[in-house]
Amino acid sequence: VPLHFAQSRACAEILLKHGADINAQDCMSKTPLSMATLDGRLVVMETLCENGAHVGLGSTWGATPLVYAQYARHPECLRVLLSYGGDPSLETIFGKTPVIMAAEAGNWEIVRMLFDAQPRVE
Repeated sequence: VPLHFAQSRACAEILLKHGADINAQDCMSKTPLSMATLDGRLVVMETLCENGAHVGLGSTWGATPLVYAQYARHPECLRVLLSYGGDPSLETIFGKTPVIMAAEAGNWEIVRMLFDAQPRVE
């Protein structure tokens, strides 16, 4: 699954041009977008999102790229995911959303970003 490890825009684009599956899942059901997010490879994330990566596709335990962004404390990655439609209300199989996980970790910057991204109920 080479796209999971692409380190640059050019590398990701070449792999996609030659048929790499943008939403391929590895043995833990992580996608290339999840891996790029976890590692903070912002340019690769943007390339994947621009080319149609599924922002809400979760791993075996339901971790979406937003979960990985909060876990790795990458607010810049979180912004990209939210701008491409990342849904902060999606829960893992343990019933936790990214905002709950960020609050439990004391990551208040991420909590604010996720809270602000959720639709308001009036």
